[in-house]
Amino acid sequence: MSKGEFRQFLGVARGSNFELQTQLELARRLGLGDPKLLDEADGLSHEVGKMIFAILAKIG
Repeated sequence: MSKGEFRQFLGVARGSNFELQTQLELARRLGLGDPKLLDEADGLSHEVGKMIFAILAKIG
């Protein structure tokens, strides 16, 4: 996998992570699911987002 392909893969992963955050927010607003679990999943998603951003910054 080339550097460009890896960057593209990370971009797709970042978009998917944003999509997950949107779905979690919708579930929260609609009162679906356990709020504690939604908060936990949201926190993990934000951590993954930070990791993806860091890798993208590192590879330039």
